[in-house]
Amino acid sequence: MKPTIFQQGEALDVFRKSMDAGKKVLEGPLYDSIDLAGLARTENPATHQLPAAEHDLFLVPVGQVGGGYNRAKRYAECTIEGPGGILPGGLAYIAECCGVYLPPFLPARLKDQLTRHMTVSFKRHTHRWDMGGIFAWPVGELGHQSKAVSTTVAASFVQYGVNGNMRTKRFRRGCELYFPPSITIHFLLTMPESIFVTLDGLTWNGAYWPVPGANGILQTEGAQAMLYLDGMRFEALTS
Repeated sequence: MKPTIFQQGEALDVFRKSMDAGKKVLEGPLYDSIDLAGLARTENPATHQLPAAEHDLFLVPVGQVGGGYNRAKRYAECTIEGPGGILPGGLAYIAECCGVYLPPFLPARLKDQLTRHMTVSFKRHTHRWDMGGIFAWPVGELGHQSKAVSTTVAASFVQYGVNGNMRTKRFRRGCELYFPPSITIHFLLTMPESIFVTLDGLTWNGAYWPVPGANGILQTEGAQAMLYLDGMRFEALTS
């Protein structure tokens, strides 16, 4: 619904007060990703098997190489700008929602295994919050990022988590995550067992898609897993 002139005037007053306080407030996401295909290719170039491991998020900023990417990370893959996951001075963030995003182009077998077994954790200094399986982030009752609950195609079955719908789970009031300036943001995605990051979930057969019969995932395509925070960004005004 389009805001009224009165509502727009109130928003302008809030912005002017923020200017007087020396900061501005922006709404938007904070996210980071890893490329599971790149990590698997690095760990086991002959089989593309990704061993059981914990994978860091937000510690490699945009413009740097890491997290399975063989090139500099782009803003479509990461929005953290400070080195080592540290928010730049003069910038703070309040996360009101959290979600784990598995793109729709991921192979169904890979996505199913990730959704069944992968867990997410938040870490700050010596504190660690094990948030649980990623199926619950965003919302477990709907299936992982999927609105599809039925099919009209005969002899078919419902595959959850296939349409890439980005849903986030909102933190209850008072449970938001606060990131002051110059603090390190650190999340973990954990796979407790090894997995072949290929199109069919089997060991790499030596060829890449779209070669007929190939099961390898191209480096340019990748196999992303993304942790997505939504909330408010506070920036100190410099002029």
